[in-house]
Amino acid sequence: MVICEVPGVSAEIHVNGVPLKEYETIVNPDNAAKCYIATTPEANFAVKILVNHKYQHKDYDLKVYLFVDGEPISHRVLEKSELQRITINHPAKRTIDSKGVEVNGIAGKRRFQFASLVTDDSPLKDQHVIEQAKNLGKITLTFVRTRCIDVRVPQGGKSIHAASPAAGPKKDVAMNDVVISEKALKGRALSYKASFGEFEASPASRTARPMPTVKTWEKIDSMKSPLATLEFNYRSLSDLEAECIIPRLEDRPAEDLTAEELRELLRRQREREARGKPEPQQVPVKSEAKHKRDPSNGVDGDDEIEVLERPPVKRIKGPQELEEIDLTGE
Repeated sequence: MVICEVPGVSAEIHVNGVPLKEYETIVNPDNAAKCYIATTPEANFAVKILVNHKYQHKDYDLKVYLFVDGEPISHRVLEKSELQRITINHPAKRTIDSKGVEVNGIAGKRRFQFASLVTDDSPLKDQHVIEQAKNLGKITLTFVRTRCIDVRVPQGGKSIHAASPAAGPKKDVAMNDVVISEKALKGRALSYKASFGEFEASPASRTARPMPTVKTWEKIDSMKSPLATLEFNYRSLSDLEAECIIPRLEDRPAEDLTAEELRELLRRQREREARGKPEPQQVPVKSEAKHKRDPSNGVDGDDEIEVLERPPVKRIKGPQELEEIDLTGE
């Protein structure tokens, strides 16, 4: 669960009802926090927002904006009357698991899901593509305090569908086939993107009811200087390893791995077996070589013995060089 310096505000990303493990959480002094999460393709995800009894700004309403890959998707409002009822056992909660859309006059939704990112080697010409690539791999929540300054009922006797989305874009825009230039990623390890599932019509979308009251909100905080910002950087496990966010799965104790990490480790082992390649046993040697290149901080006798136990080529080369230096010294 990602938290920031604003007490009581937190969020999680869930897949199949289970919160994803968070890696390398960074909390900044400007009430912003970010972390990394490991994802898999074709997995539906949901954003869980939580405001608990430690929250101190209960004289205002709280508006939470959701951005996925830099695109505004939806928002939720927690009115001050609800915030003032929060207790230690009854926090305020919101879940966003889809984008509200309308197709042929029928209201519905498309669920959030992770999908494989398709890239090519096209040149960078479109500024929109550059900006889009900059925000890929990010799920962002922006918290802004607001207050309601006007409540009115629309005139004209208009009606809307009962299950029409409370927030989010109405236009159904297909983003699943977007191709990003590899150059726009600028070396970042990105295998996945966020996309949307099949259209699901709301069951009661044809039941009309009177237009609800319309509220006008005044922001206490601006979007450029919000109350809080929580950012989830989603990657594959291989991406997290490539960016040095986590150690290689092969180098970590099995008891420390999550179920998803164990599945990924098993998948890699099966791939190596299918290719006829042995298990990567050279990791300790690489680690020793890196240690040898680093400046020595008080190397003891045990380290010298450890060097002698290296593979034969390395072990023979060292003593020969030492003997030649001794002889020339004579």
